[in-house]
Amino acid sequence: MPSDATVDRIHFIINNVSPANVEEKVAQMRDMLPEEYYDWFAQYLVVKRASIEPNFHSLYILVLDTFKSPLLGASPRQTL
Repeated sequence: MPSDATVDRIHFIINNVSPANVEEKVAQMRDMLPEEYYDWFAQYLVVKRASIEPNFHSLYILVLDTFKSPLLGASPRQTL
C-alpha cells in the first residue's frame, strides 16, 4: 500500500478529475504511483469509487485508458 500522503493525493486527484483534465491528472498519478501500487489503485477505483458512482463509469474508464498500462486493463476494446 502506498504511503498515507500518496493515498490522500490520489484521492484528491480522483475527486478532481474530469474529461477536460484527465491527461494532466493521470500524469500526476503516474509520477507518484509506481506500478507496484497499481493493484491497490485498481481496487480503490473499483471498490470505493465505481461501485457506488455509476454516473462516473465512463470517466473512470477514460482514466484507465489514459494510463495506457496493461496492468490496469488498458487494452484495445472489442466491439460486440
